[in-house]
Amino acid sequence: MAKISFLSRWSSEIFGPRALALGIVGGLTMIVSPAAALAAPSICDRVSAASVSSIVGYPVPAAVIATRVLKATAESDGISGTDTTCTFGSQATIPALLKDVTLEEETTSKPLTVQEVESSLSAHANSSLKITVTSYSGLGVPAVYFTETGGGISGEGISGLVGTRSFGASVEQPLTRAKLAALAKLARNL
Repeated sequence: MAKISFLSRWSSEIFGPRALALGIVGGLTMIVSPAAALAAPSICDRVSAASVSSIVGYPVPAAVIATRVLKATAESDGISGTDTTCTFGSQATIPALLKDVTLEEETTSKPLTVQEVESSLSAHANSSLKITVTSYSGLGVPAVYFTETGGGISGEGISGLVGTRSFGASVEQPLTRAKLAALAKLARNL
């Protein structure tokens, strides 16, 4: 089974597909069918588990891939896209989930700005989904740092935006922004 980041999942359920680029990698889990994880060759193979482990400081297994295709709709302002997540970690238990590392690559049919991402995320936070998002300057491209809490699980991540492509990393345990940025830079290789 594969994990889809909660902002990606909720971007279509809560924010609408317009927020596809807001699918910026995140914490909470959604399980998809094993068939969704059987793409070959996998772009996840472009980043080794050893390189992820060296950043987070604990061993992670090889990544499991999940890909979602979101169609353009009126609610998405006609924007379509593809979101691919590479999850390094086990999903067998909650403690194991807390050690997951997710790298994400997303391509949209139209570019989104950091301001659009910040505005959309901020507008959709509510009593059951706490989201903070701020600009982040450490990737060398327009980027956002975000935290999210929902369903008793917290996550944080950093994502960069380059034209119609975004890339990023997220975890479900606290990491320094420098380590998150290093993971996001790995995601740029996807």
